[in-house]
Formats: sequence, structure tokens, C-alpha cells
Amino acid sequence: MHMTERREAVRLRGIRRTYRLLLISDVHFSILTSQHQNLAVTQEILRRLHGRIDAVCVTGDLVSRKPGKTGIPDALRLMQELGRYARVVYSLGNHETDMPPEARKAWIRRIKRIGVTVLDNTSCHVGELRLTGLTLPGDVYRHEDGSFKDLRRITPGLVRRCAGKAEDHQILLAHNPLGLPAYAAWGAQLVLSGHVHGGVIRVPVLGGLLSPERTFFPRYTKGLYEMHGCRMEVSAGIGKLRFANPPEIVYVKILPEHSRS
Repeated sequence: MHMTERREAVRLRGIRRTYRLLLISDVHFSILTSQHQNLAVTQEILRRLHGRIDAVCVTGDLVSRKPGKTGIPDALRLMQELGRYARVVYSLGNHETDMPPEARKAWIRRIKRIGVTVLDNTSCHVGELRLTGLTLPGDVYRHEDGSFKDLRRITPGLVRRCAGKAEDHQILLAHNPLGLPAYAAWGAQLVLSGHVHGGVIRVPVLGGLLSPERTFFPRYTKGLYEMHGCRMEVSAGIGKLRFANPPEIVYVKILPEHSRS
């Protein structure tokens, strides 16, 4: 398969050294992907691991809401292989939260068992960096009847109720990039995100065409964005149908604010 590797650099106030994170999002191993396809994705990601990585950040939808027979064991294999290279930190997306409650609990138990740090509205530290994984309620993404009209807005208060207070050197793993204004107001200095699959189809000049919420030309689809001093890196992801929009992984280099490099 053809996968691209993108590199971004951001500066963060108050840190003393440089960090290097690998952002992976929306792998979507599912009932629709074969074991052969899943293995090809795993091999291509592993082939692109290089240099020091302080943490691999997987920002949701590693598996789809219907993972099939091979989706979960193949996802576990990918995460285990990534864990041989660096610490793996995993936040949840809408497909994980759409799983039946017992299936979701079992999935989280299994992925913790292989050494993955699961951030389900919880936080951890990677050196000076505080990483928080935001799990949003399902009606941010769609209603129970499957419709998308008048979805719940992502507000600073909702982020605070879910994830608690922001702290110094705050990085937010937030599957849904549409909440950037709220994430900035909450106190994130850097957001790592995905969800929109690059807009599914990339249109020259205009960018991504469609969001999962069936919105045309969504504001945040791929790349680096900034609002009120908060930077947000959005990955176009790996899985699902796409056109002129290759799967990607993203290396994010985090530099001290006044570093020359």
C-alpha cells in the first residue's frame, strides 16, 4: 500500500528539551478489512519508524465499531509492535465509544494488558509533557438514530467536565478536531487529532471535501492549525475509502519556545 510520512514542528512554552511524537489516527481495522490488508498496513507503518520517538500517539478509531473477527487481534498486533519501538499512548475515538459497553471494556483491558497507556479522559506524562486523552460523548458525533442534525457542540465546559483541568505543557489527544476553539479555551498548547480522514476526497485549492458528520468542506481536515496560541495537528488517517488523499503518519517535533533548531 502507499502511505505518506509528514513532518511538522511546533514550539511549546516552558519545556527544556525537544520531544518527538508520532501521530497515528483512524487506522480502522474492521469487518471490511481483511487480515492481509491489516498486515500490509502494519508493515507499512513499522517500515516508517525511525529515529528517537518519545511516544507514539494513537488518537482513536484504531478499530471500527464492527471490528470483525480479525480487527481486534490485528490491532493488538500493531500496537504491540509499536510498543517495541516506543511508548504507545492511545485515546479513544467515536468508533471505540460506539462499541457495546462490555465489548469496549474488554477491548480496553486487552490493550492495557500489552502495555499500551490508554487515556480515556485521563492523563499521563512523557517527560515534561502532560498528555490528556479526551473521550467525548457520542452525541458530539451523531445521534442514537444515526442522524447528524443539531449535534452537541464541543465547548470548554464540556472538555473540562470530561478531561478535568489543563496543566502546564498541556497536549490534548482529541479525536475530533472540530472542537479547536474549545480546546484552546480549555488550555491546550498542542492538540493531536484525526477523525475527518483528510476530508475523504482532497480537492485542489479547496482541501478536504466531506466530514464524517456529512458536512461539506469542513474547516479542519489535514495539517497544522492555530488558534489563540494553541496549535492543532490533524492527521488524514490511514483507513477508510479515500481519493487523492493517501494514508499518512505524522511526526511532530516539539521544540522549546526559544530553541534555535
